[in-house]
Amino acid sequence: MPSGLVECWFQDHEGNVWAGLSGGGLVRLHKSTFHQVWPAEKLRDRAARSVCEDASGAMWFGTSGDTFLQWSNGTFAAFTPQPETTAGRDGVVCADADGRLWAGTVQNGVWLLADGQFQRPFPSSAVGTVARAFYADQAGRMWIGSEF
Repeated sequence: MPSGLVECWFQDHEGNVWAGLSGGGLVRLHKSTFHQVWPAEKLRDRAARSVCEDASGAMWFGTSGDTFLQWSNGTFAAFTPQPETTAGRDGVVCADADGRLWAGTVQNGVWLLADGQFQRPFPSSAVGTVARAFYADQAGRMWIGSEF
Protein backbone atom coordinates (compact mmCIF):
# COMPACT_ATOMS: atom_id res chain seq x y z
CA MET A 1 0.00 0.00 0.00
CA PRO A 2 1.18 3.57 -0.64
CA SER A 3 0.98 4.44 3.10
CA GLY A 4 1.30 2.39 6.25
CA LEU A 5 -1.37 4.17 8.31
CA VAL A 6 -5.07 3.64 7.52
CA GLU A 7 -7.39 6.40 8.78
CA CYS A 8 -10.68 4.65 7.92
CA TRP A 9 -12.06 1.73 5.94
CA PHE A 10 -15.38 0.45 4.63
CA GLN A 11 -16.61 -2.61 2.73
CA ASP A 12 -19.19 -1.76 0.05
CA HIS A 13 -22.03 -3.87 -1.35
CA GLU A 14 -19.76 -5.36 -4.06
CA GLY A 15 -17.20 -6.58 -1.51
CA ASN A 16 -14.63 -3.86 -2.26
CA VAL A 17 -12.68 -2.62 0.74
CA TRP A 18 -11.94 1.13 0.65
CA ALA A 19 -9.14 2.49 2.86
CA GLY A 20 -8.37 6.17 3.52
CA LEU A 21 -4.66 6.68 4.08
CA SER A 22 -2.81 9.03 6.40
CA GLY A 23 -1.04 11.77 4.49
CA GLY A 24 -3.55 11.55 1.66
CA GLY A 25 -4.71 8.99 -0.77
CA LEU A 26 -7.32 6.30 -1.03
CA VAL A 27 -7.04 2.67 -2.09
CA ARG A 28 -9.65 0.10 -3.07
CA LEU A 29 -9.05 -3.60 -2.51
CA HIS A 30 -10.97 -5.57 -5.12
CA LYS A 31 -10.52 -9.31 -5.54
CA SER A 32 -7.12 -9.27 -3.83
CA THR A 33 -5.80 -6.33 -5.88
CA PHE A 34 -5.15 -2.80 -4.59
CA HIS A 35 -6.20 0.06 -6.82
CA GLN A 36 -5.14 3.52 -5.76
CA VAL A 37 -8.07 5.67 -6.88
CA TRP A 38 -7.02 8.85 -5.14
CA PRO A 39 -3.26 9.43 -5.25
CA ALA A 40 -1.95 11.72 -2.54
CA GLU A 41 -0.26 14.04 -5.04
CA LYS A 42 -3.60 14.91 -6.72
CA LEU A 43 -5.26 16.09 -3.52
CA ARG A 44 -2.40 17.28 -1.38
CA ASP A 45 -3.13 17.32 2.36
CA ARG A 46 -6.44 15.54 1.85
CA ALA A 47 -6.47 12.29 3.78
CA ALA A 48 -9.72 10.31 3.71
CA ARG A 49 -11.00 10.45 7.32
CA SER A 50 -14.34 8.70 6.83
CA VAL A 51 -15.99 6.52 4.18
CA CYS A 52 -19.52 5.20 3.53
CA GLU A 53 -21.76 4.02 0.71
CA ASP A 54 -25.12 5.64 -0.06
CA ALA A 55 -28.32 3.91 -1.21
CA SER A 56 -27.41 4.38 -4.90
CA GLY A 57 -24.03 2.65 -4.45
CA ALA A 58 -21.96 5.85 -4.61
CA MET A 59 -19.03 6.01 -2.21
CA TRP A 60 -18.62 9.10 0.01
CA PHE A 61 -15.47 10.31 1.74
CA GLY A 62 -14.93 12.85 4.48
CA THR A 63 -11.50 14.43 4.03
CA SER A 64 -8.96 16.12 6.26
CA GLY A 65 -10.06 19.41 4.68
CA ASP A 66 -13.49 21.01 4.30
CA THR A 67 -14.49 19.06 1.17
CA PHE A 68 -16.53 15.87 0.89
CA LEU A 69 -15.94 13.63 -2.12
CA GLN A 70 -18.33 11.35 -3.96
CA TRP A 71 -17.01 8.47 -6.11
CA SER A 72 -19.58 7.39 -8.67
CA ASN A 73 -19.15 5.79 -12.11
CA GLY A 74 -15.36 5.99 -11.84
CA THR A 75 -15.10 9.73 -11.13
CA PHE A 76 -14.95 12.05 -8.14
CA ALA A 77 -17.26 14.99 -7.45
CA ALA A 78 -16.45 17.47 -4.67
CA PHE A 79 -19.02 18.98 -2.30
CA THR A 80 -18.18 21.74 0.20
CA PRO A 81 -20.68 23.17 2.69
CA GLN A 82 -20.77 26.94 3.05
CA PRO A 83 -18.97 27.76 6.30
CA GLU A 84 -20.90 29.93 8.76
CA THR A 85 -17.86 31.14 10.67
CA THR A 86 -14.81 29.19 9.54
CA ALA A 87 -14.05 26.35 7.15
CA GLY A 88 -14.42 22.89 8.63
CA ARG A 89 -11.82 20.14 8.68
CA ASP A 90 -11.64 16.40 9.34
CA GLY A 91 -14.92 15.49 7.66
CA VAL A 92 -17.04 12.47 8.54
CA VAL A 93 -19.89 10.96 6.48
CA CYS A 94 -22.71 8.48 7.07
CA ALA A 95 -25.68 7.41 4.94
CA ASP A 96 -28.90 6.80 6.86
CA ALA A 97 -31.75 4.31 6.24
CA ASP A 98 -33.74 7.00 4.37
CA GLY A 99 -30.95 7.40 1.81
CA ARG A 100 -29.78 10.78 3.14
CA LEU A 101 -26.11 11.66 3.58
CA TRP A 102 -25.02 13.16 6.90
CA ALA A 103 -21.78 15.11 6.85
CA GLY A 104 -19.89 16.72 9.70
CA THR A 105 -16.66 18.53 10.38
CA VAL A 106 -14.58 19.94 13.17
CA GLN A 107 -15.40 23.68 13.39
CA ASN A 108 -18.40 23.66 11.01
CA GLY A 109 -20.82 21.19 12.61
CA VAL A 110 -23.39 18.81 11.13
CA TRP A 111 -24.91 19.00 7.65
CA LEU A 112 -27.43 16.97 5.65
CA LEU A 113 -26.92 16.70 1.88
CA ALA A 114 -30.21 16.96 -0.03
CA ASP A 115 -30.56 17.60 -3.77
CA GLY A 116 -26.84 18.38 -4.04
CA GLN A 117 -27.02 21.13 -1.40
CA PHE A 118 -25.91 21.09 2.22
CA GLN A 119 -28.57 22.06 4.77
CA ARG A 120 -28.56 22.18 8.55
CA PRO A 121 -30.78 19.39 9.95
CA PHE A 122 -31.00 21.38 13.20
CA PRO A 123 -29.28 24.48 14.64
CA SER A 124 -25.53 23.99 15.03
CA SER A 125 -25.87 24.90 18.70
CA ALA A 126 -27.74 21.59 19.27
CA VAL A 127 -24.54 19.52 19.08
CA GLY A 128 -21.85 22.20 18.85
CA THR A 129 -19.50 22.87 15.95
CA VAL A 130 -17.54 19.60 16.21
CA ALA A 131 -18.79 16.35 14.63
CA ARG A 132 -16.28 13.51 14.95
CA ALA A 133 -18.40 10.43 14.17
CA PHE A 134 -21.83 9.26 12.97
CA TYR A 135 -23.62 5.97 13.44
CA ALA A 136 -26.96 5.03 11.85
CA ASP A 137 -28.58 2.38 14.05
CA GLN A 138 -31.12 -0.28 13.01
CA ALA A 139 -34.00 1.71 14.55
CA GLY A 140 -33.33 4.58 12.09
CA ARG A 141 -31.66 6.89 14.61
CA MET A 142 -28.52 8.85 13.81
CA TRP A 143 -25.96 8.99 16.60
CA ILE A 144 -23.49 11.88 16.52
CA GLY A 145 -20.16 11.90 18.30
CA SER A 146 -19.25 15.48 19.18
CA GLU A 147 -17.28 17.49 21.70
CA PHE A 148 -20.38 19.27 23.04
